[in-house]
Amino acid sequence: MYHNWYDDLILLPALIPLYRLARERADLVTASRIAGILLAVMLVLSLAPGGHYVLPEPVRSLYLATLTLIWISIMWVLARQARSVAAFT
Repeated sequence: MYHNWYDDLILLPALIPLYRLARERADLVTASRIAGILLAVMLVLSLAPGGHYVLPEPVRSLYLATLTLIWISIMWVLARQARSVAAFT
């Protein structure tokens, strides 16, 4: 599958609700902290896109595994938040 470094911009729509969730301070303290940590990690890893093109092989595999884990974690947090909001309506 063809994938270029600028294709990671597809993650931007997921980062917006993650940022909003991280800023909430009401009764969702744990979810807010997890969202803030995931947002910070994702932004740090996204500062230099294309890292998987320049890193040597052992580090490259670790980098890609970390990115995949972060993406799945962000999806899980947002899905859980959407489920909890849907339960209140």
